Amino acid sequence: MKLTLRTKRNIVKLAFNCFIFASTTISTLAILLLVLFVIKNGLTPFIHNRIKICNFLFSTNWNPTSRLQKSYGVLSFIINSALTTFLSVSIALPIGLGFAIYLSEKAKGAYQKILQTTIELLAGIPSVVYGFFGSTFIASLIKNIVKREDNLGYNLINSVIVLSIMILPTIISVSYTALKAVPKSYKLTSLALAATDWQTTYKVMIPSAGRGILAGVILAVGRAIGETIAVLMVGGGSPLFIKNIFSPIRTLTINIAIDMGYASGTHREALFSTALVLLLLVIITNSIKHFILSSSKRLKIK
Repeated sequence: MKLTLRTKRNIVKLAFNCFIFASTTISTLAILLLVLFVIKNGLTPFIHNRIKICNFLFSTNWNPTSRLQKSYGVLSFIINSALTTFLSVSIALPIGLGFAIYLSEKAKGAYQKILQTTIELLAGIPSVVYGFFGSTFIASLIKNIVKREDNLGYNLINSVIVLSIMILPTIISVSYTALKAVPKSYKLTSLALAATDWQTTYKVMIPSAGRGILAGVILAVGRAIGETIAVLMVGGGSPLFIKNIFSPIRTLTINIAIDMGYASGTHREALFSTALVLLLLVIITNSIKHFILSSSKRLKIK
């Protein structure tokens, strides 16, 4: 029995739809299981009153191996994570946006392709390579430039520099795509009204690509918050509260990476709680992004 062309198409369409449904279901279930696993294990020490949630969130004392009184305070790690993320994005955003503008408006032909390829290569470099670069070259540079007894090169400023370099490709790529998506008629109309190139870029191109640029910033924030190995190699890993930019730091991700290998009992549960805090920070960041994007969309409609 020969199948008609229409029947074959229906079979292919059905198979494709089943594949899409199965892929979506598996991906959704995997994410839900991961989130539920972190939530369940993260809340366990608080439910059983082994750790007080106020002490956990608002104390800077982390000493889970003390023989006298064990303490599990992650406030300093939260502050360090927020601070490194904020500073690295503050440095990378103007540089990345400027590079994206140059790439979309000025660079042409083969030169543009070379720059794009370079950015793509930078985005694909493993974190450990950035960490190695920071722990050797940047650490030595900081130590030689700033002559301080407490400056060993493995500190907040080194972490910020390395993170800034790491998130640059993300900001550049997404911002470039957003700028190229702006209709050419916007630019031509602005130039026809006697606006300069700078005025056109500043008042027309950037605002029109604003939502895409914001998406790139949020992606960069997500990577900066979640980065582990590179910051572990250059941050110093001290659980003490930072005093200045030359103090060694420990972020939420570093704390999990350092302690998980030997932690047990309540200590291990506290690390799951740390992971839960990190998960909440990522969710809050993405929620803010969606709120801003939806608000700007409503304003445009009005």
